[in-house]
Amino acid sequence: MDIENDEYRILKFLPNFKKILGFVAEFHYIDLNYRIIKNFLLKYPNFKIVHLHPNNMGGIDLYGNPTTIEITFINIKLCKNYTFLKNKKFYTHPLDSPNDNSKKEINFNF
Repeated sequence: MDIENDEYRILKFLPNFKKILGFVAEFHYIDLNYRIIKNFLLKYPNFKIVHLHPNNMGGIDLYGNPTTIEITFINIKLCKNYTFLKNKKFYTHPLDSPNDNSKKEINFNF
């Protein structure tokens, strides 16, 4: 889901997340909108974050963290094997690459 700032509207109003196995969304201005993501995760606890990727085109916040990130969610109720979530670590995927190859990748500072 890459819908340029309307991703937050989808999280608030999508009528039936229960039937979705997983999805990837790019979130803009997370420094200003993180509560919406948090409220989504509280409302739908069966969705877990399995991958984070900083978007190096969106800039950084006051703490050096990216203001735009891509998040991969999985619905653990529909996933037959989700034991990989128990270690609660995020690993770099071999296909991860900067969104803009001419700019340095942004790392998380948390």
